[in-house]
Amino acid sequence: MKNKQLEAYNKAKQEQTRDGSSAYKDVFNKNNKGGKYVLDDLQAFCGADTSSANTENVNETFLRLGRREVWLRIQAFLSITENDIANAFKNKQ
Repeated sequence: MKNKQLEAYNKAKQEQTRDGSSAYKDVFNKNNKGGKYVLDDLQAFCGADTSSANTENVNETFLRLGRREVWLRIQAFLSITENDIANAFKNKQ
């Protein structure tokens, strides 16, 4: 019984990951002007290419880390492949 439940849960999570990846790729499509503009803007705003540390202000560091976490999540969904999804859940069934 537990194996069937775990299998169903993993299948649902796999489908959710696949749907999420597809949605992120639709919204942040680099092949259209709007998608590229938004990604470029978020990259700068989230500090993707700069350090998150601010030795003068710990609150600023935490703010930057939060922004960076959003950027990394977007990038993870944009870069995930079908093989990545399949492999991530392959050993969990």
